[in-house]
Amino acid sequence: MPKRWRRLIVLGSFGKVGDMFFTDAKVYDVETKQLVTSASDKGKGVESILASQIDNIGTEITRRLLSDQRAKPSQIRVAEITTTSVDATTTFSRQDRLREVLLE
Repeated sequence: MPKRWRRLIVLGSFGKVGDMFFTDAKVYDVETKQLVTSASDKGKGVESILASQIDNIGTEITRRLLSDQRAKPSQIRVAEITTTSVDATTTFSRQDRLREVLLE
């Protein structure tokens, strides 16, 4: 792997206070285990996580990783290519994992 490339991992979490949901993402360098950057967002209702928070966090992390404040948000929003229903996403993930287990 060229020296200019780093292997990164993103760890995320979310929390709830009343009807406000908070999402946080931290980007770590896999080899050094050092925090590279992080971003967070909040919104009203669980739907805000998929409707806007993920896109906002992704845009901010991209800006920070590229050190370029001119970075523009993606033209494709998560809510446009998937559902904003957390229940539906959870069900899909469980079914996908079950399929992996059954095929092993």
